[in-house]
Amino acid sequence: MKRRNRRIRDRQKDAYADYYDEEASPNQDRTRPQDRQEKVSLPAWSLHLVIIGIVVALLLGLIGLTAGRTTLEKTVQALLAPAGLLWMGLFLVTYFSLLNRQGFPAFLSFSCWILLSLSGNAIVASLMMNALQAPYADFDSANLEKLDVVIVLGGGLMTLPNGKPQINDAGDRAMQAYLLFKAGKVDRIICSGLSGLPLFNGQEMDPGVALQTLLISMGVPKEKTTIIGGRNTFEEFQAFDRWINENAAAGSRKGVITSAWHLPRAMRLARSVGIQAEPIPADFAGTRLRQSPGLLIPSSGSMKTVRRCLKEWMAGVVGR
Repeated sequence: MKRRNRRIRDRQKDAYADYYDEEASPNQDRTRPQDRQEKVSLPAWSLHLVIIGIVVALLLGLIGLTAGRTTLEKTVQALLAPAGLLWMGLFLVTYFSLLNRQGFPAFLSFSCWILLSLSGNAIVASLMMNALQAPYADFDSANLEKLDVVIVLGGGLMTLPNGKPQINDAGDRAMQAYLLFKAGKVDRIICSGLSGLPLFNGQEMDPGVALQTLLISMGVPKEKTTIIGGRNTFEEFQAFDRWINENAAAGSRKGVITSAWHLPRAMRLARSVGIQAEPIPADFAGTRLRQSPGLLIPSSGSMKTVRRCLKEWMAGVVGR
């Protein structure tokens, strides 16, 4: 029995010895997985960057020759803006990841590049915005019959450091209300909206107060304006409905003024609380584009437009 166990141990030692001899053999071609993977050296990276730079320079030169200096300058400005730099950076990461045969980083960076290209593209943003505004594209205030009261949804004004109101990029809401009043199309203007940021209460005017202040400064009599609350569109219409029940005569004609892209959702919410009103669009956006190579380069303005459109559509999905 002892002799048998000794023979087994000897055979195991011989097997281990053969294994370690193979590992230590200088003629054995053994490489680690990371060594077997071919990588692009630093000089090769530089060469690829130079080639990409030459291609970009040729494309910019072609734009300058065919479209003129102004278009070239706008294209360069778009490329050097934060969104443009990020767009080019993601492209380079994708390119060199593929060159290095790194599949997952290439897939991840390319996915982000596609997402940025679509969400920041001016053409995509314009198509999305026009889809929202299409029902009101032919609106003409000259054809509007006189209304007893209109509500102007908050969001068209901002508060300056000196505490005075000023119209922002949605300020056409306020101007639409003013012009309709001056044209005799509207008898009373309801200024709606409360600040939705309790943390900053007291540091900025409520949208309703800001709108009334601006209208009065433009010559609208104070007694022809009314302020109501509401921290969002649904609450504004709830407050408007209460005011109608308490103050408006039966059969009075009502109107809703807000941005054209916001109007489809606004009218749906108005109907949900029982308000039948005339839709009055303002602040049309993204309706026409000038042909330019810069339209293909993502921009923060286009991303803002896409975000607005997605917000309107998602609100419709959840019923708000």
